[in-house]
Amino acid sequence: MTESKLDIDTGLISRSTRNIPLRRIQDVTVNSTAIERLLGYGSIQIDNASEEGGKVTLSKIDSPRLYADMLLKQMGLLDR
Repeated sequence: MTESKLDIDTGLISRSTRNIPLRRIQDVTVNSTAIERLLGYGSIQIDNASEEGGKVTLSKIDSPRLYADMLLKQMGLLDR
């Protein structure tokens, strides 16, 4: 995450990077099953106003609530 965008890298051999401007993010949702909560991980679903698919899910994130809060805080700084 930078001050203005979220970069999502995927792939092991073939790499792909998706850049989502923080201004386009509309909602951030944290999902965890009971077992994931016990183990301290989960997923973060990001809804954005994008033409190429509005939802991105980051799976198996350690302490997902912490990262979601960081993302929301950075989004709030842009609104100033």
